[in-house]
Amino acid sequence: MINTFFTADTHFGHKNIIKYCNRPFASLSEMNETLIENWNRVVSPEDNIYILGDFAYCSKTPVEDFLKRLNGEKHLISGNHERGYFSAIRGQELNQYWIYEGNYKEKTIDGRKVIMCHYPMMSWVGQKRDSFMIHGHIHNKLYEPYINLWCELPDLLNAGVDINGYKPVTLDELIENNKRFSSYAQSWIDGEKCRYCGNSASEGFACLNCGKIRTIQ
Repeated sequence: MINTFFTADTHFGHKNIIKYCNRPFASLSEMNETLIENWNRVVSPEDNIYILGDFAYCSKTPVEDFLKRLNGEKHLISGNHERGYFSAIRGQELNQYWIYEGNYKEKTIDGRKVIMCHYPMMSWVGQKRDSFMIHGHIHNKLYEPYINLWCELPDLLNAGVDINGYKPVTLDELIENNKRFSSYAQSWIDGEKCRYCGNSASEGFACLNCGKIRTIQ
């Protein structure tokens, strides 16, 4: 059986993303290797996987070196950081490792309509007819002004690894993980206190007072 998976914002090769998103890795090499291990644990060589942008950034390791090690038929929906390595020539070279789908894709998966773009959309095709809008870009940010609106759109699904256990996920898993993150985000908006020190101010998953990671994983 061929399965379909989704992921976004892996940021292979990007050391600072560990700090920016409070990722639980001690080093860049640990992050890269864990992402690869997690990917190959769930995705088989025959599966389809949609990468919704920002696969790598600031990487000293060539992008193809990561792609060669990852299972699945890979489909890329480009994000803002693809511009760094996706010139006309480099893009053609990388097409042997993935199928380039542009920056927007509509597809029916397991009988359900999905709209895919790196950037989240407030309105999309079939929104009122049981379709899903799958995106990346926002990582696990809770302090942006759009987070209230995002929480009110349950069919707007963030495929970023930061809220999906640092691994690719199926559509059903994506739905469940986003429900959990939305609930967490709403409690943050409502001023839920840190369970470690009682402070109510947070940034991402980290308490601004004690620095403890507030994770939903």
